[in-house]
Amino acid sequence: MRFPRTRNRNLFGIVSVTVAVIALLVGATLISRRIFEEPARPVLYGGPTERGPIIQPSSSASVFQLAASTGTVEVYRGGRWVPITVGKTLSLLDVVRTGVGGSALLARPGFMDVELKEKVELRLDKVDTEGASLDLLRGKIDANVGAAGYKLNVVSGDTRATNEGAARFVVSAESDGSVQVAAKKGSVLFARGDKQVRVPEGTQSLAPVGQGPGAPQKIPVDVLLSVVWPGEQTAEGSVVVQGAVRPHTAVRINGARAEVGADGKFVASVPVRTGSNRVKVEAEELSGLTSTASSVVLRRSSRAPELETEPEELWKK
Repeated sequence: MRFPRTRNRNLFGIVSVTVAVIALLVGATLISRRIFEEPARPVLYGGPTERGPIIQPSSSASVFQLAASTGTVEVYRGGRWVPITVGKTLSLLDVVRTGVGGSALLARPGFMDVELKEKVELRLDKVDTEGASLDLLRGKIDANVGAAGYKLNVVSGDTRATNEGAARFVVSAESDGSVQVAAKKGSVLFARGDKQVRVPEGTQSLAPVGQGPGAPQKIPVDVLLSVVWPGEQTAEGSVVVQGAVRPHTAVRINGARAEVGADGKFVASVPVRTGSNRVKVEAEELSGLTSTASSVVLRRSSRAPELETEPEELWKK
């Protein structure tokens, strides 16, 4: 028995419409699940000092190796600071910091290495085979770029320092918001806002808070350090040490950082114990050149001497 040709056409049309409707429903279901059910990706920030989302690595997650360290070195992972040891790797999900008296050397073989001085906090924003961008949140770093075509951008606040070819340069983020750059080898472009200066080899530039970089000046070949010492003896528990250095020079007294004013003067109260106390003042220029001076302060005992009584009268002896 044969059906009419028109009935076959009607049956084919119904089947086609049914398949199209099913495909449309399946597609709508997948789209709605992707929009409403897929969890949002977490946005990661650089620890307590937040600056924005970290860019995900394009290839390998391990971009730096901790080649050397002294003192305390930590990374921010899982919402807390954890210690990191030599030989371990850092990725773009990490913020690294050094403690008081600590230091760290981050190596990317064939491209560059970055030395972190004490009390540094550094975020790895972007690193690949063409260049890198590091966010210096605080402290001082010494970067050495060996590959001529490799670009390293060191961002600190609204400033940016970029090497021109192979170079070694220092970037320091001061506590008052100013930023300094020194070119030890090669040259560096230093910018804030619309103002940019070229810092040639052997020179340094300062960008005060809210201002553009100043004209490059020659890196000092010596360290200016003048100290006014307290008296040689005291009965107090502390002495006052004051002096003068070049502005923005780092000063430590017995290892503790001393605040330096815009005029280069510093004043600090130094605790002393009973007996002989050596007081050491160290000044460090941006380039890393240092100078030290020391003195000795004797603290007398504040307790009255104890007298012993004789059981017999002295005239009988």
